[in-house]
Amino acid sequence: MKWFGRRSRLTKNSVKEALDNLPSGVCFFDRNGLLTLCNFTMHRLSFELTGRDLQNIFEIRDALQALPESSTVTRDGDKFILKDGTVWRFKEESIADEYGHPYTQFTASNVTDLYRAAQALEQKNKELAEMAVHMEHITDNVAAIMREEEILAMKMKIHNELGATVLNVRKYYMGGCEPSQKDDLIQNLRKTIGLLVGEIGREDETDGYKELLELAAAIGVTAELSGAMPEDKASYLLVVSAIRECMTNCVRHAEGSKLFVSLKEVENMHTVVIANNGRPPEGEIIEGGGLSALRAGIEKAGGEMRLQSRPVFSLTVKIPKLPPKGAELL
Repeated sequence: MKWFGRRSRLTKNSVKEALDNLPSGVCFFDRNGLLTLCNFTMHRLSFELTGRDLQNIFEIRDALQALPESSTVTRDGDKFILKDGTVWRFKEESIADEYGHPYTQFTASNVTDLYRAAQALEQKNKELAEMAVHMEHITDNVAAIMREEEILAMKMKIHNELGATVLNVRKYYMGGCEPSQKDDLIQNLRKTIGLLVGEIGREDETDGYKELLELAAAIGVTAELSGAMPEDKASYLLVVSAIRECMTNCVRHAEGSKLFVSLKEVENMHTVVIANNGRPPEGEIIEGGGLSALRAGIEKAGGEMRLQSRPVFSLTVKIPKLPPKGAELL
Protein backbone atom coordinates (compact mmCIF):
# COMPACT_ATOMS: atom_id res chain seq x y z
CA MET A 1 0.00 0.00 0.00
CA LYS A 2 1.34 3.41 -0.95
CA TRP A 3 0.82 6.49 1.22
CA PHE A 4 0.51 9.95 -0.27
CA GLY A 5 1.18 13.26 1.44
CA ARG A 6 3.58 14.34 4.18
CA ARG A 7 4.71 11.70 6.71
CA SER A 8 3.38 12.27 10.21
CA ARG A 9 6.00 12.42 12.98
CA LEU A 10 5.61 12.41 16.81
CA THR A 11 7.32 15.53 18.12
CA LYS A 12 7.74 17.16 21.54
CA ASN A 13 5.14 19.74 20.60
CA SER A 14 2.59 17.07 19.70
CA VAL A 15 3.22 15.32 23.03
CA LYS A 16 2.82 18.63 24.89
CA GLU A 17 -0.36 19.41 22.98
CA ALA A 18 -1.82 16.00 23.86
CA LEU A 19 -0.96 16.50 27.54
CA ASP A 20 -2.49 19.98 27.57
CA ASN A 21 -5.79 18.55 26.30
CA LEU A 22 -6.05 16.11 29.20
CA PRO A 23 -8.76 16.98 31.78
CA SER A 24 -6.46 15.69 34.52
CA GLY A 25 -3.32 17.41 35.75
CA VAL A 26 0.11 15.87 35.06
CA CYS A 27 3.72 17.03 35.42
CA PHE A 28 7.21 15.49 35.50
CA PHE A 29 10.40 16.35 37.41
CA ASP A 30 13.94 15.11 36.76
CA ARG A 31 16.29 13.59 39.34
CA ASN A 32 17.22 17.08 40.56
CA GLY A 33 13.59 18.03 41.13
CA LEU A 34 13.41 20.45 38.22
CA LEU A 35 10.20 20.68 36.21
CA THR A 36 10.56 19.11 32.75
CA LEU A 37 6.96 18.91 31.53
CA CYS A 38 3.61 20.18 32.87
CA ASN A 39 0.20 20.46 31.23
CA PHE A 40 -2.22 23.39 31.52
CA THR A 41 -4.42 21.75 34.16
CA MET A 42 -1.48 21.06 36.51
CA HIS A 43 -0.14 24.58 36.02
CA ARG A 44 -3.54 25.98 37.05
CA LEU A 45 -3.84 23.66 40.06
CA SER A 46 -0.29 24.31 41.30
CA PHE A 47 -0.82 28.06 41.00
CA GLU A 48 -3.94 27.81 43.18
CA LEU A 49 -2.02 25.65 45.65
CA THR A 50 1.10 27.79 45.94
CA GLY A 51 0.09 31.19 44.56
CA ARG A 52 2.89 31.15 41.97
CA ASP A 53 4.05 29.30 38.84
CA LEU A 54 5.43 25.82 39.45
CA GLN A 55 9.22 25.60 39.19
CA ASN A 56 10.41 22.56 41.13
CA ILE A 57 9.19 19.46 42.92
CA PHE A 58 9.67 20.91 46.41
CA GLU A 59 7.07 23.60 45.88
CA ILE A 60 4.27 21.16 45.08
CA ARG A 61 5.37 18.68 47.78
CA ASP A 62 5.40 21.37 50.45
CA ALA A 63 2.02 22.72 49.31
CA LEU A 64 0.43 19.26 49.38
CA GLN A 65 1.75 18.60 52.88
CA ALA A 66 0.83 22.01 54.30
CA LEU A 67 -1.14 24.57 52.32
CA PRO A 68 0.31 28.10 52.36
CA GLU A 69 -1.73 30.70 54.23
CA SER A 70 -2.24 32.59 50.99
CA SER A 71 -3.70 29.55 49.23
CA THR A 72 -7.33 29.67 48.11
CA VAL A 73 -7.56 25.89 48.38
CA THR A 74 -9.05 24.00 51.36
CA ARG A 75 -8.15 20.48 52.35
CA ASP A 76 -10.27 17.53 53.39
CA GLY A 77 -8.05 14.54 54.12
CA ASP A 78 -6.20 13.66 50.93
CA LYS A 79 -8.56 15.77 48.80
CA PHE A 80 -8.15 19.44 47.88
CA ILE A 81 -11.14 21.70 47.25
CA LEU A 82 -10.65 24.66 44.91
CA LYS A 83 -12.54 27.95 45.20
CA ASP A 84 -14.63 26.96 42.15
CA GLY A 85 -15.92 23.95 44.14
CA THR A 86 -14.07 21.25 42.23
CA VAL A 87 -12.28 18.58 44.26
CA TRP A 88 -8.89 17.10 43.30
CA ARG A 89 -6.68 14.25 44.48
CA PHE A 90 -2.92 14.30 43.84
CA LYS A 91 -0.62 11.33 43.44
CA GLU A 92 3.19 11.13 43.32
CA GLU A 93 5.08 8.18 41.80
CA SER A 94 8.55 7.39 40.43
CA ILE A 95 8.96 6.39 36.77
CA ALA A 96 11.78 6.01 34.24
CA ASP A 97 12.09 6.82 30.55
CA GLU A 98 13.18 4.40 27.83
CA TYR A 99 16.81 5.07 28.70
CA GLY A 100 16.35 4.37 32.38
CA HIS A 101 16.54 7.98 33.48
CA PRO A 102 14.52 8.48 36.70
CA TYR A 103 11.67 10.93 36.85
CA THR A 104 8.97 11.83 39.36
CA GLN A 105 5.43 12.09 38.06
CA PHE A 106 2.61 14.02 39.74
CA THR A 107 -1.01 13.48 38.62
CA ALA A 108 -4.17 15.28 39.71
CA SER A 109 -7.59 13.64 39.27
CA ASN A 110 -10.92 15.44 39.41
CA VAL A 111 -12.93 13.54 42.05
CA THR A 112 -15.70 16.12 42.54
CA ASP A 113 -18.57 13.74 41.76
CA LEU A 114 -17.17 11.01 44.00
CA TYR A 115 -16.58 13.50 46.80
CA ARG A 116 -20.12 14.89 46.64
CA ALA A 117 -21.56 11.38 46.48
CA ALA A 118 -19.48 10.37 49.51
CA GLN A 119 -20.73 13.43 51.40
CA ALA A 120 -24.35 12.60 50.56
CA LEU A 121 -23.80 9.00 51.62
CA GLU A 122 -22.18 10.10 54.86
CA GLN A 123 -25.13 12.40 55.62
CA LYS A 124 -27.57 9.60 54.82
CA ASN A 125 -25.64 7.19 57.06
CA LYS A 126 -25.71 9.78 59.84
CA GLU A 127 -29.48 10.17 59.48
CA LEU A 128 -29.92 6.39 59.46
CA ALA A 129 -27.73 6.07 62.56
CA GLU A 130 -29.81 8.71 64.37
CA MET A 131 -32.98 6.94 63.28
CA ALA A 132 -31.58 3.62 64.52
CA VAL A 133 -30.82 5.17 67.92
CA HIS A 134 -34.33 6.62 68.01
CA MET A 135 -35.89 3.27 67.09
CA GLU A 136 -33.75 1.51 69.67
CA HIS A 137 -34.94 4.01 72.27
CA ILE A 138 -38.56 3.41 71.29
CA THR A 139 -38.05 -0.37 71.37
CA ASP A 140 -36.45 -0.19 74.81
CA ASN A 141 -39.45 1.78 76.10
CA VAL A 142 -42.23 -0.26 74.50
CA ALA A 143 -42.35 -2.63 77.45
CA ALA A 144 -42.40 0.26 79.92
CA ILE A 145 -45.15 2.06 77.97
CA MET A 146 -47.29 -1.07 77.82
CA ARG A 147 -46.72 -1.68 81.51
CA GLU A 148 -47.78 1.89 82.36
CA GLU A 149 -50.95 1.49 80.29
CA GLU A 150 -51.77 -1.74 82.09
CA ILE A 151 -51.16 -0.11 85.45
CA LEU A 152 -53.38 2.87 84.52
CA ALA A 153 -56.19 0.55 83.42
CA MET A 154 -55.91 -1.45 86.63
CA LYS A 155 -55.88 1.72 88.74
CA MET A 156 -59.12 2.84 87.09
CA LYS A 157 -60.72 -0.54 87.75
CA ILE A 158 -59.54 -0.65 91.37
CA HIS A 159 -60.75 2.91 91.95
CA ASN A 160 -64.19 2.10 90.58
CA GLU A 161 -64.51 -1.16 92.52
CA LEU A 162 -63.19 0.37 95.72
CA GLY A 163 -65.52 3.38 95.48
CA ALA A 164 -68.58 1.17 95.04
CA THR A 165 -67.53 -1.17 97.86
CA VAL A 166 -66.83 1.64 100.32
CA LEU A 167 -70.22 3.17 99.66
CA ASN A 168 -71.92 -0.20 100.10
CA VAL A 169 -70.13 -0.78 103.42
CA ARG A 170 -71.08 2.70 104.55
CA LYS A 171 -74.72 2.13 103.74
CA TYR A 172 -74.70 -1.27 105.46
CA TYR A 173 -73.30 0.11 108.69
CA MET A 174 -75.76 2.97 108.62
CA GLY A 175 -78.53 0.40 108.61
CA GLY A 176 -79.61 1.03 105.06
CA CYS A 177 -79.13 -2.56 103.84
CA GLU A 178 -81.07 -5.71 104.66
CA PRO A 179 -79.23 -8.52 106.48
CA SER A 180 -79.86 -10.66 103.40
CA GLN A 181 -77.52 -8.43 101.43
CA LYS A 182 -74.62 -9.30 103.70
CA ASP A 183 -73.39 -12.13 101.46
CA ASP A 184 -73.32 -9.87 98.39
CA LEU A 185 -71.41 -7.25 100.35
CA ILE A 186 -68.84 -9.79 101.52
CA GLN A 187 -68.45 -11.07 97.96
CA ASN A 188 -67.83 -7.53 96.68
CA LEU A 189 -65.29 -6.95 99.45
CA ARG A 190 -63.43 -10.11 98.49
CA LYS A 191 -63.45 -9.06 94.86
CA THR A 192 -62.01 -5.64 95.72
CA ILE A 193 -59.34 -7.20 97.92
CA GLY A 194 -58.52 -9.58 95.08
CA LEU A 195 -57.98 -6.60 92.79
CA LEU A 196 -55.68 -4.95 95.34
CA VAL A 197 -53.48 -8.04 95.69
CA GLY A 198 -53.53 -8.76 91.96
CA GLU A 199 -55.52 -12.00 92.04
CA ILE A 200 -58.16 -10.77 89.59
CA GLY A 201 -57.11 -9.70 86.09
CA ARG A 202 -58.67 -7.34 83.61
CA GLU A 203 -60.54 -10.19 81.98
CA ASP A 204 -62.74 -10.44 85.11
CA GLU A 205 -64.84 -7.48 83.93
CA THR A 206 -68.59 -7.18 84.31
CA ASP A 207 -71.31 -5.57 82.25
CA GLY A 208 -70.58 -1.85 82.60
CA TYR A 209 -74.19 -0.69 82.41
CA LYS A 210 -75.41 -3.40 84.74
CA GLU A 211 -72.68 -2.47 87.19
CA LEU A 212 -73.90 1.15 87.09
CA LEU A 213 -77.46 0.11 87.89
CA GLU A 214 -76.29 -2.11 90.74
CA LEU A 215 -74.10 0.67 92.13
CA ALA A 216 -76.92 3.21 91.90
CA ALA A 217 -79.34 0.87 93.68
CA ALA A 218 -76.76 0.08 96.37
CA ILE A 219 -75.99 3.68 97.26
CA GLY A 220 -79.47 5.06 96.81
CA VAL A 221 -78.84 7.16 93.71
CA THR A 222 -81.09 7.38 90.67
CA ALA A 223 -79.76 8.21 87.22
CA GLU A 224 -81.82 10.09 84.66
CA LEU A 225 -80.40 9.44 81.19
CA SER A 226 -81.41 11.24 78.00
CA GLY A 227 -80.02 10.14 74.67
CA ALA A 228 -78.40 6.91 73.52
CA MET A 229 -75.19 5.32 74.75
CA PRO A 230 -72.35 5.07 72.17
CA GLU A 231 -72.36 1.90 70.10
CA ASP A 232 -68.59 1.39 69.84
CA LYS A 233 -67.05 -0.41 72.79
CA ALA A 234 -64.26 2.06 73.57
CA SER A 235 -66.57 5.11 73.77
CA TYR A 236 -69.21 3.11 75.63
CA LEU A 237 -66.75 2.11 78.36
CA LEU A 238 -65.46 5.66 78.74
CA VAL A 239 -69.00 7.00 79.18
CA VAL A 240 -69.74 4.29 81.74
CA SER A 241 -66.57 5.20 83.64
CA ALA A 242 -67.52 8.90 83.60
CA ILE A 243 -71.03 8.20 84.93
CA ARG A 244 -69.67 5.87 87.61
CA GLU A 245 -67.13 8.45 88.76
CA CYS A 246 -69.78 11.18 88.96
CA MET A 247 -72.13 8.83 90.77
CA THR A 248 -69.68 8.06 93.57
CA ASN A 249 -68.62 11.72 93.84
CA CYS A 250 -72.28 12.76 93.97
CA VAL A 251 -72.76 10.78 97.18
CA ARG A 252 -69.32 11.27 98.66
CA HIS A 253 -68.89 15.03 98.16
CA ALA A 254 -72.16 16.59 97.03
CA GLU A 255 -74.50 14.50 99.24
CA GLY A 256 -76.81 14.19 96.25
CA SER A 257 -79.29 11.49 95.31
CA LYS A 258 -79.87 12.02 91.60
CA LEU A 259 -77.68 12.12 88.51
CA PHE A 260 -78.60 13.81 85.23
CA VAL A 261 -76.86 12.41 82.15
CA SER A 262 -77.32 13.96 78.70
CA LEU A 263 -75.87 12.08 75.70
CA LYS A 264 -75.72 13.61 72.22
CA GLU A 265 -73.87 13.16 68.94
CA VAL A 266 -72.57 16.49 67.66
CA GLU A 267 -70.27 16.78 64.63
CA ASN A 268 -69.04 13.16 64.86
CA MET A 269 -68.42 13.54 68.58
CA HIS A 270 -70.13 11.79 71.48
CA THR A 271 -70.92 14.60 73.91
CA VAL A 272 -71.85 13.66 77.47
CA VAL A 273 -72.86 16.18 80.15
CA ILE A 274 -73.30 14.88 83.71
CA ALA A 275 -74.74 16.90 86.63
CA ASN A 276 -76.37 16.11 89.97
CA ASN A 277 -78.87 17.51 92.48
CA GLY A 278 -76.31 17.81 95.28
CA ARG A 279 -74.81 20.94 96.76
CA PRO A 280 -72.38 22.87 94.53
CA PRO A 281 -68.64 22.60 95.23
CA GLU A 282 -67.28 25.15 97.68
CA GLY A 283 -64.37 25.97 95.37
CA GLU A 284 -62.63 24.89 92.21
CA ILE A 285 -62.55 21.12 91.85
CA ILE A 286 -59.12 19.53 92.22
CA GLU A 287 -58.91 16.31 90.23
CA GLY A 288 -58.11 13.29 92.35
CA GLY A 289 -57.07 9.82 91.27
CA GLY A 290 -60.43 8.88 89.76
CA LEU A 291 -60.94 12.02 87.70
CA SER A 292 -57.28 12.08 86.64
CA ALA A 293 -57.44 8.48 85.45
CA LEU A 294 -60.70 9.23 83.63
CA ARG A 295 -59.14 12.26 81.90
CA ALA A 296 -56.12 10.19 80.86
CA GLY A 297 -58.34 7.56 79.24
CA ILE A 298 -60.50 10.14 77.45
CA GLU A 299 -57.55 12.14 76.11
CA LYS A 300 -55.83 8.95 74.97
CA ALA A 301 -58.95 8.21 72.89
CA GLY A 302 -58.60 11.66 71.29
CA GLY A 303 -61.33 13.25 73.37
CA GLU A 304 -61.50 16.01 75.93
CA MET A 305 -62.92 16.48 79.43
CA ARG A 306 -64.08 19.70 81.14
CA LEU A 307 -65.13 20.27 84.75
CA GLN A 308 -67.45 23.05 85.92
CA SER A 309 -67.80 24.08 89.56
CA ARG A 310 -70.21 27.04 89.37
CA PRO A 311 -73.13 27.61 89.51
CA VAL A 312 -73.52 23.82 89.78
CA PHE A 313 -71.18 20.93 89.24
CA SER A 314 -71.07 19.40 85.77
CA LEU A 315 -68.72 17.14 83.86
CA THR A 316 -68.57 17.40 80.06
CA VAL A 317 -66.91 14.67 78.02
CA LYS A 318 -66.36 14.68 74.25
CA ILE A 319 -65.17 11.52 72.49
CA PRO A 320 -64.62 11.06 68.72
CA LYS A 321 -67.33 8.90 67.17
CA LEU A 322 -66.17 5.57 65.73
CA PRO A 323 -67.99 3.37 63.20
CA PRO A 324 -70.71 1.44 65.08
CA LYS A 325 -69.79 -2.15 65.96
CA GLY A 326 -72.69 -2.82 68.31
CA ALA A 327 -72.77 -2.09 72.01
CA GLU A 328 -70.24 -4.76 72.95
CA LEU A 329 -70.15 -4.77 76.73
CA LEU A 330 -67.45 -5.84 79.13
